[in-house]
Amino acid sequence: MISEAGDKSCAAIASAGCADVYGLEVFAEAIQNNDMNVTRFYVLSLGEPGRDLSQRTAFIVTGSAEDLRGLMVSLSKSDAELISVHERPEKTELGKYHYLIECTGIGYDKLSVMTESFSTGFRFLGNYDVF
Repeated sequence: MISEAGDKSCAAIASAGCADVYGLEVFAEAIQNNDMNVTRFYVLSLGEPGRDLSQRTAFIVTGSAEDLRGLMVSLSKSDAELISVHERPEKTELGKYHYLIECTGIGYDKLSVMTESFSTGFRFLGNYDVF
């Protein structure tokens, strides 16, 4: 798909052999330097994210570590199961982060109410099934 589309804003993670077969340029080699490394792939869209309850839910909250602790307690009390948390600095104020959170067992409506009191920002990424 990457080769056929010719869109320079898209890339593929694949073996070097794929680059030869499809006439693509290799930007980085040996990106998996640990056999335990696992890569997650997300399909992104400009459309409205699905809100139907699925296997997983992904969202971003922005705030401090103190905000995150309260949110984790609330998620636990709601019987949601935490899958992963990844943080990135907000780069506007010391101690403020964007947290990408994946969990199961919670829908959009409950999540949006829950995050109102724990963060300065909430962005719902969607519900999805794992393949």
